[in-house]
Amino acid sequence: MTLDNVQSGQYVSEAFGTFKTQRNNEIILAAMGLFAAFVIVLLRLVDRNLDFVMLASFLGALLVAPVLIAAVRGAFFPLEAIYFWLPLFAYVYLVKPTVRLLSEDQFAAGEHDLNWAMTVAIVGLLAFYMGYYSKLGTKMADHVPAMTGEVSSHRLRVVAWTFIAIGAAGLWAYMETSGGWREFWSKPHGLGGKTEHTTAYLYQLPELMIVGFFLIVYDAMTQPRLDSAAWGRILIASIGGIGVYSILWSRRTFILWTMITVFILYFLRKSKFPNIMTILLFATLVFAAVVAALAYRPYLHLGSSAEELASVAPLEHTVSTASQEGDEFDSFLAIVDLYPEYISYDYFSIYARIPLHPIPRFLWPDKPPLFVSSWDAFLFQSGISWGASESLLGDFYIQMGLLGVVIGMVASGVLWRFFFAYLQRSPSSGFMQLMYAVALGNIPTFVVQSAISAFWKWMPLIMPSVVFAYWILRKKA
Repeated sequence: MTLDNVQSGQYVSEAFGTFKTQRNNEIILAAMGLFAAFVIVLLRLVDRNLDFVMLASFLGALLVAPVLIAAVRGAFFPLEAIYFWLPLFAYVYLVKPTVRLLSEDQFAAGEHDLNWAMTVAIVGLLAFYMGYYSKLGTKMADHVPAMTGEVSSHRLRVVAWTFIAIGAAGLWAYMETSGGWREFWSKPHGLGGKTEHTTAYLYQLPELMIVGFFLIVYDAMTQPRLDSAAWGRILIASIGGIGVYSILWSRRTFILWTMITVFILYFLRKSKFPNIMTILLFATLVFAAVVAALAYRPYLHLGSSAEELASVAPLEHTVSTASQEGDEFDSFLAIVDLYPEYISYDYFSIYARIPLHPIPRFLWPDKPPLFVSSWDAFLFQSGISWGASESLLGDFYIQMGLLGVVIGMVASGVLWRFFFAYLQRSPSSGFMQLMYAVALGNIPTFVVQSAISAFWKWMPLIMPSVVFAYWILRKKA
């Protein structure tokens, strides 16, 4: 296939590579086989919940439709944004409820609204398609300057190490404001951190270590070959942002962000397409990473013993990773049950406060908090524990019910189409590829948690830092 260029709203061909007919046929067979296998699994539920089976089958068909249509037309590009988005949507709104029903476990709340929740998921997916396949995202990308200038490799490394140093200093300062590093690491999953008397400009600084890591990886992939020096730089750069901030902290969204970004960046830089086996292997590794993070997270802190770590059986967490009480689908199901009859809609007030968030509190001490919403009332009435995520559809449903889902999902489709259309403007440009890979790495947060959560992982540091790096590194004409 050809990855196109976009100029003045028109597509102009710029060869990126060819996805052979045989590969398209493999994609068609794989998609049809996966859907057939899912339907066979659903047949076990026919006697218990026929309505769910019908709705789940329809949702499954909608999910594989873009893949099949693109493959039949010979236009399947495996690194397109939608093909990373759809599996995660299927994981939350198709796999989780199906596994729960098959295991005969109870939903935390709102099971009587299961069919309505599945209907909302179908409407939401259709709204996403409306936004994604409209021309709005492409037209937006056409008006954003492309990052096509040459970049100095030496200066790139200097900027990358500077980001890593600033991020490490920020992590140390965060630990100091939390009572010291021993107090900070006395609890798992970053729960030892204290944010009450500090600012997001400080406790989000460690994210710069991840940006620095991405820049070092990008620099290595830009070289003719990966030599020992490049591997050494990657290893050292991974210690803080990946080893400490992501793995030891067990931040599964950042672990997945790193895996997805490196995967996409590798194939874009090499102008290659992953084959079916590579895609399946990568999906397996992603799921295994989530299972491992959740299994070992309670024991990654000071005071835990080697015996406790050795006693962990990750395979026993496989089913609970797929579905467990209080997970994202449970939250979504409870949301459609409680809003608006018991809890009033938020009417996108949390999104309206976004422009206020960057203003430091020393300039505006009474600045309204960003995340004030009905979420506390929801947790109390649903019985779901603190730390649960509302999921993408749940967050939009909280705003204005089904109408909020339609509005939010159309906007989401436009956003993700924008990212892909922006790459299409100059698909062989290194920083365009890096920007695209970093943006897509945040898809797990966007779909599994919420759009607002994803926005505050992109901002104020990670995405702007990539743009800033290009701005100061580009060679002047």
